[in-house]
Amino acid sequence: MCVGISISIAVAVFAAIKPYPVDFDAAGNLLVDGAKMANDTYKGVGWCVGFLVGWVLERRYVGFSTDVPMMTRMTRLTVGLLGYYVVSLILASLLKSWIPGLPSAILSSFLQMFYVSFVFPLCMTHFVSVRG
Repeated sequence: MCVGISISIAVAVFAAIKPYPVDFDAAGNLLVDGAKMANDTYKGVGWCVGFLVGWVLERRYVGFSTDVPMMTRMTRLTVGLLGYYVVSLILASLLKSWIPGLPSAILSSFLQMFYVSFVFPLCMTHFVSVRG
């Protein structure tokens, strides 16, 4: 996990300091938007770090299993997708309005992947243990 996070930080630093040339076609249309490319890199960094942290925490503290009946899988899928949409569409949008720029891109992407890799499995495991 530490190696992956270190590589992600190095990629983010590289994306921040790399000069992006502005490229136009013959008609004057912008071909490559360096700022958009860098922002996509920051999203990737957030997703990577969120996955690595969530994965390690899930393996150590949750032990989520997919060995469940098909109906339980369908219920998990539905609940998980609804939760992901809440995190992606509502929480990430609020975060972007509160924190502008680079930190927002990294943090909102981190939260999306952390939800998928840790929060959702934790909630489903807790729900099953409370229910059964």
